[in-house]
Amino acid sequence: MGFASIHDYINSLDENEKKCVNEFVAFMKTEFPQIKPKICFAMPMWWTGAKMYNGYVAISAAKKHYSIHLHDENYLLNMQKVLPNCRFGKNVSILSR
Repeated sequence: MGFASIHDYINSLDENEKKCVNEFVAFMKTEFPQIKPKICFAMPMWWTGAKMYNGYVAISAAKKHYSIHLHDENYLLNMQKVLPNCRFGKNVSILSR
C-alpha cells in the first residue's frame, strides 16, 4: 500500500499502533528537528543525508510487532545489550507487542 504522507500512514493504523508510531514521530521531531520525515518503502523514514544509504531510521507497525529500522548495524549491536527482550535482524529491531 502506498502512502502520500506520514499523516496518511498513521491514519491507516489502529489506535494502539497510532499511539506508538505518533510517539516515535514526536521523539524524532523533538530530538532531530532538522531531519524531515518522508515515506519510503511504505513507512515513515528519516534520512540523515541526501540519499537513504547516507543513513536513516524508520518505523513500521505490523500485525504483532513494531520494527525500528536503522542504517547503522553497530548501533544495533549496542542496542542488543540494553534491550534483551527485543529481536534483532540486519538493520532492524523487532519490538513485540
